[in-house]
Amino acid sequence: MRIEIKTNDTNGLKSELTPLYNLVKRNEENFLNREPRLKEFIVEFRHSPLLALRANKGNSGKYILSDDGQSIRLIITCLSHPDMNAICQLASKEIENIKQELEQ
Repeated sequence: MRIEIKTNDTNGLKSELTPLYNLVKRNEENFLNREPRLKEFIVEFRHSPLLALRANKGNSGKYILSDDGQSIRLIITCLSHPDMNAICQLASKEIENIKQELEQ
C-alpha cells in the first residue's frame, strides 16, 4: 500500500509530518486486513492560519473512502500553529473511525 503525505504548507513543515506517516504505517496491516483492495492512503495536511482568524476554531479532520475501496484520503486542517501531538491525536481518532467503517 502506498502512503503519501501532502501539504499546502510552503514553510518546510513537510519534514515535521513524519509522525503522521508513521501513524498510518503502523496501521497499514490492519487496513489491508479489513480492505484487501486498498492500494493507497493519502494524508492531506492543510495549514490555514488565516481561516483560524475568521472561524476561531482549532484543528479538524475528515476522511474519504473511495467507492472502489482502493483509496483512503485523510484530510487534516490545522487552523493555528501546528501542534504535532494534537494533530496526531486527531489523526488517530479519524483512523479509528476509518477502521470502524471498513468493518461494516
